[in-house]
Amino acid sequence: MSKSIIYREFPISFTANGTHTINMLAETLAIIEVTGSLEMVLGQNPRTHVRAGMIIDAAKFENFKQVQFFETQGAPASIIVSLSNGGIQDNRLAVSGALDISKSSTIDPIPDITLAAGVATQIAPADANRRELAFTNRTGADMRYADAGVLVNSGDILEDGQKMILETTAAVFGFSTSGGLVTATTTGG
Repeated sequence: MSKSIIYREFPISFTANGTHTINMLAETLAIIEVTGSLEMVLGQNPRTHVRAGMIIDAAKFENFKQVQFFETQGAPASIIVSLSNGGIQDNRLAVSGALDISKSSTIDPIPDITLAAGVATQIAPADANRRELAFTNRTGADMRYADAGVLVNSGDILEDGQKMILETTAAVFGFSTSGGLVTATTTGG
């Protein structure tokens, strides 16, 4: 005798601090999509944070009977939940535009950069072919990096001796109140 597989998908919207309960006998639960911050209680298990891609199987010869969801941040949220009396595999992939997953074929050194004291200095220009920019702070003090607007109180901080690797094609600038040396390399296509 074969078993009939039942699969059901539940798209649910939550108001701030809202809750939702699903009563359905199921062996497998899958969280397909989540926006906002949600927690769930599955049967008698403790409350847990919900993430897209979660797949939970009941213990052998057991079933889930109830799942409760709770919005936790006081803001609207939504979820798509799948329940089944058989296994669930979520192997959907959405790609918009061209997808290039090849590895970089070049490593290019950049001549040493001297940051002028108290002035935003370009570490690397914009480059549409660059995959990564790696640079090391060798100024002897903390430095900041960002776009051309980097200042003493803006941009991310990089301590002396630390290395940063950015996946960006944008121009990158550095700022140090004392000035100093930055070394860098790029990788490209």
